[in-house]
Amino acid sequence: MEKFYKWLNLQLFAGEGVGAGGGDGGALATESGAKGTDLRHVKYGIQEGAPSEPMKPEKAPEEERHAKFKALMEGDYKDLFDAHVEKATKSGKEAETRLSELSPILTRLGEKYGVDSSDVKALMAAIEEDDSFYEEEALKKGTSVEEVKKFRKMERENADLKRQMAEQANKDNAVRQYSAWVKQAEKAKALYPSLDLDTETKNPQFRKLLMAGIDVATAYHVIHKDEILPAAMQHTAKVVEQKLVNSVRAGGKRPSENGASGQSPSLVKSDVTKLTSADRREIRRRVLAGEKIRF
Repeated sequence: MEKFYKWLNLQLFAGEGVGAGGGDGGALATESGAKGTDLRHVKYGIQEGAPSEPMKPEKAPEEERHAKFKALMEGDYKDLFDAHVEKATKSGKEAETRLSELSPILTRLGEKYGVDSSDVKALMAAIEEDDSFYEEEALKKGTSVEEVKKFRKMERENADLKRQMAEQANKDNAVRQYSAWVKQAEKAKALYPSLDLDTETKNPQFRKLLMAGIDVATAYHVIHKDEILPAAMQHTAKVVEQKLVNSVRAGGKRPSENGASGQSPSLVKSDVTKLTSADRREIRRRVLAGEKIRF
């Protein structure tokens, strides 16, 4: 790799003549001084630790995505996938069994009332119009069949209304509770930037804490207590490192140089299109001397 960098830089600046004293630092200093330019403190190329623009990941082809999915299902997650399929299959079989058991009853009712047994609404309407269902109760209560039918219909409607109201109340409560958790999560991000409520609520332990009345920040801390301290230390280290890089790029001195005197601040030149002839000669001299410079 080191030889490659040296070759690359030599190719980039091969157009500049060296002359008889091309590798002599004294000749360069003389020319620089004549032009009033001191290149000794200039840093060329991309500096170590400088931030670079992250590459956007390309979306994997469909075949590759299927291959990765298959690898997961047949690899570390095979037991979970098999358990999920088994549970879904069991639920489907139970539903089929119940429907199979009800089928003869629906068929008999359809034959009795002369309606299609697969038409549940038509069967229900026929049953409601069948006075034989209410005659015995009307006789016991000393009232008419019509009165009993009206009373039973009213009971069903009230039961349906109560069920609908209960479902709506549960939905409203759920919306209010989730809205409160969202607000808590937004505030908690000041302490835990990586907190994602949608992701965390997939964790049964996290949901259990929330349902017990624990706030989002506390629940997150409990679940991720073993990760939070190392992450905080790493974040602090990155902040300090970035401040040092910014200081150097702005022309400031490194902490180890604070006590030095009579030295000029370093200037970084990393854009090839902005290099002068003097810059290219200085770069060639440094590369020939063994320094690694990359753009």
